[in-house]
Amino acid sequence: MLTLRVPYILKNSVVLILVFFLQYFIWQKYSAVRIYIRAEKSGVSSGVPELEKESLIFLEKAAQLDPLAPEYPFKSGELFFMQKEYPLARERVSNALFLDPVNGAYHLELARIYAAENNTEKAEEEFRKAVKLDYTNAYFHYELAGFYSSRPGELNNRRSYDEYKKTLFLEAARSQSGLTKNVYSLFEGRYDVLSAIIPNTAQSRYAFADFLMNRGKMESSLKEYKKAVILAHKSGSRDIAADAYNMIGRLYFLENKDLRLSIYYLKVAVKLNSKNAWFISNLGESYLKGGRIEEAKSAFQKAIAIEPTRSASLIGLGRVYEETGAKELARAYYADAIKFATGKYAEPLKKEASDGLARLK
Repeated sequence: MLTLRVPYILKNSVVLILVFFLQYFIWQKYSAVRIYIRAEKSGVSSGVPELEKESLIFLEKAAQLDPLAPEYPFKSGELFFMQKEYPLARERVSNALFLDPVNGAYHLELARIYAAENNTEKAEEEFRKAVKLDYTNAYFHYELAGFYSSRPGELNNRRSYDEYKKTLFLEAARSQSGLTKNVYSLFEGRYDVLSAIIPNTAQSRYAFADFLMNRGKMESSLKEYKKAVILAHKSGSRDIAADAYNMIGRLYFLENKDLRLSIYYLKVAVKLNSKNAWFISNLGESYLKGGRIEEAKSAFQKAIAIEPTRSASLIGLGRVYEETGAKELARAYYADAIKFATGKYAEPLKKEASDGLARLK
């Protein structure tokens, strides 16, 4: 009997030990995660020294409890980097990379640390590893571009432009991209250089034209909108073509360049998108400025039929009736324009409508 019981006891003991270690392992991981969450809540990257110090304590403890989780040493490395403790930052991020060597974000962070230490050779090597691991990540190209731009020499300058170009190309589908805006701001005033690295896509050229217009560079903006039109036709981007035609017509109107061309481009925009009240209203403005009252009236009426509360169109129709002596109708449309004015242009619209009412007294 004894010879039969010993293997049975041993077998159960092994199972119990395995269960114990499994439970311990799960507990360790669970505890590490809980501690990591506490570190996040403490403000891992808060910029407040006391909170960051507390976060580091939590992160170091989490790394001890779960030494196979790369995110804990990586986060510690980020904090040490922010505190300019570069050797400690490099050690922690290197540990994270040992656990996860194909993580592009870890290589990028190590590159930033080497760059801060002026170890340019190692920094470039790590930046390039990050880009190679995730080539479609625009942010990686943006960081590499920034590294090259901080180095002297024409070669680094060209490399920087090339990486910024890749950044803009990868961000082209996101018209409100923060990275795109960052690149634009870096080249503030150097619009010829910026134009050379903007991707030749309709959307990118249109966004660049908007950027230039908002900075008062009307001539350059007009050229970029026209480039957007050409590229939009080539790619079949009907909506972008319509938007660009509208802006070209609007610029001709605002700059008093050529009212005939303004009407031409706006009519094309309306033809491409006959349901856009803004386009139709802009066409009405050009007709009205050119003294084509009936055509202006028709355009404003169409715009209001599509968007009844659009204050700019209501003002336009009010001006039409004011011009033709229908004062009661003019007053009604000016009053509605004031009533419905909202958004960032609400105050100028209200003032324009109020001025119209004042003229009718």
